[in-house]
Amino acid sequence: MNAVYPGSFDPFTLGHQDIVRRAAALFGRVFVAVAEDTGKQTADLTARVELARLSLAHIPNVTVMGYDGLTTDFAIDNKCGVIVRGLRDNSDILYEKTLYHGYKKLAAQKNTDIEIVYLISHLPHVSSTAVRRLIKECKDVKEYISETILEKVINLYKPTIK
Repeated sequence: MNAVYPGSFDPFTLGHQDIVRRAAALFGRVFVAVAEDTGKQTADLTARVELARLSLAHIPNVTVMGYDGLTTDFAIDNKCGVIVRGLRDNSDILYEKTLYHGYKKLAAQKNTDIEIVYLISHLPHVSSTAVRRLIKECKDVKEYISETILEKVINLYKPTIK
């Protein structure tokens, strides 16, 4: 069965990589769907897709793609019966509960059933927001970002001197 792990991935962190690695062990193919416009990203889609691809190149059953539109449409178009989501804390649970009902309703409108599977993060202290903030403050982010993309992430998100 195929699964999709959607997100803005701004930037792609070790927390995201952990969720993908575990999902790849559960499903035949995992699509990492990098959202074009979530209203919160700071890096462009091409850069975010590249960072995810580089981070996940060692996992053979993972495909990274950018997308614009609804996650349920992406799942249906790519024959994914499962949407994978990561949970870090209680605030994620409340947010994900709302998404769950939306995903189910949209799938039902297309006469499709999509299951949502939640994986609890092994790295609950890691977030893209925290990484961006640490880089802005010129702090070390090695424990949050794959070594494969560390330099690219720092260069992409570091503050520019004006």
